[in-house]
Amino acid sequence: MRCVSLTIARVLFSNSDLANLLHLAEASIWGQILGLLLAVLYLHQTPFSIFTQRYLLIVSQVIRKASIFTFLLRKMKTVVGMVVSNKMQKSVVVAVDRLFHHKLYNRYVKRTSKFMAHDENDHCNIGDRVRLEPSRPLSKRKNWIVAEIVTKARIYQPPSPSASAAAPLDTNS
Repeated sequence: MRCVSLTIARVLFSNSDLANLLHLAEASIWGQILGLLLAVLYLHQTPFSIFTQRYLLIVSQVIRKASIFTFLLRKMKTVVGMVVSNKMQKSVVVAVDRLFHHKLYNRYVKRTSKFMAHDENDHCNIGDRVRLEPSRPLSKRKNWIVAEIVTKARIYQPPSPSASAAAPLDTNS
């Protein structure tokens, strides 16, 4: 993010062209967004007043704080897991299993992580295998969205009592 601050400083205190602006802002995604903002200001020949300087410095501070969340979202990948609870409205709890190699014991160890995910239409049932995608924080513990139901669970339905009453048992034999 130091590069973004340098970009702001160079734009404010020197006359650089559009290519130089975009080249300096290539440090991160947020830097590119800021570079495009500066490029638009440059193309419109907006004079850099004191207000514009303060505005750009505030934008750079917001970008610096937002880049932390971008790093976290980039780290999260789509996962596949099993629904273990659907008792909430528009929310499910999904258990995701992962295997890793234990160096000391030279064995594979299975670990389970539980994630809360957003299910907009309440289509998920217990036992469904679902694919989760990362999203912005939706609540305190909910950072995932159910992307698709990979396989539906087979739910046991006991035979109805009317079917068993219709066929009487032969007790004479």
